[in-house]
Amino acid sequence: MTDLIEGVIDWLMSQSLGDAELKETIAELGARLNDGGVPVNRISFGQSVLHPVIGIRNLK
Repeated sequence: MTDLIEGVIDWLMSQSLGDAELKETIAELGARLNDGGVPVNRISFGQSVLHPVIGIRNLK
């Protein structure tokens, strides 16, 4: 399990340094966790914003 976690962390770090689309990154995260034996059916993503209208992201 430690190898899975380290692999996901390394992959997420490389994604954050690139120009990856958030929707694709979240989908790939779920796939990687499922492949590693972590049953994931749904992922919720949130972020802090200064104003409730500014910075809203909607992923479908």
